[in-house]
Amino acid sequence: MILKATTVCYAASQKLSGFLETLARFRLDPSLFAELNQIVGEDDYFPLGSVPRQCCDERLLGSASAEGNCEYLCGRMDSILAPPPAGQCLRLGLGDLDASVLRSQARPVTQLASLDVYRQNYDGIYYHSRHSHDLENWALFEPFRIRGSVSHPIASDDPAFLEALRILGLKFAA
Repeated sequence: MILKATTVCYAASQKLSGFLETLARFRLDPSLFAELNQIVGEDDYFPLGSVPRQCCDERLLGSASAEGNCEYLCGRMDSILAPPPAGQCLRLGLGDLDASVLRSQARPVTQLASLDVYRQNYDGIYYHSRHSHDLENWALFEPFRIRGSVSHPIASDDPAFLEALRILGLKFAA
């Protein structure tokens, strides 16, 4: 079967959730640090465990309202997901596919679940952040129906930005 590629717009209900999801990749990964130290030449990468200034300078923070029928990814497992073929579960190293697996935020698993929701003609999904059950994220499928879009620069002293840095154990490389 051939599927048309679909663009997904990721969003968050709270600024903190958006910052956490975006900045998590800057956390210190000792194995990555060791690999970078093996590279001969000028150290032109940003220090691991810190967020480079261009993160704020080159991005915008926006708000908008999305229209459409979005499904809570873990709310109604029996109606959202058709029983997955055994081969799919085995390829993902799973004995079963249930809500606890989806909440673990394993990317291949959530992509499989999202594909199933997309096939049921929903406009997107919403789900809890892997960083906190109190934070809500969204994945909207193309074509996006967004209205009232407003954007502004990210302030390095934004309380939600600073809280995300604290939670993730990051420094801001001003």
